[in-house]
Amino acid sequence: MKANNIMAKLTRFTSFEALKSDAEEAKATPAARDKAHAEFEEFVKILQRELAAKKKVQSADER
Repeated sequence: MKANNIMAKLTRFTSFEALKSDAEEAKATPAARDKAHAEFEEFVKILQRELAAKKKVQSADER
């Protein structure tokens, strides 16, 4: 299977060139970039808390 066929199934883009051109056209404003960064940081914190809780439960189960 060609890479373009796989890419078309996984994304809305049919080629890497289309993906690259779309990304260049859609430059984020500083405010949008800051908001996205803050949302990502919050997402990472949630994942870290969930992982810590999971490790704590596994540790308690092993005792």
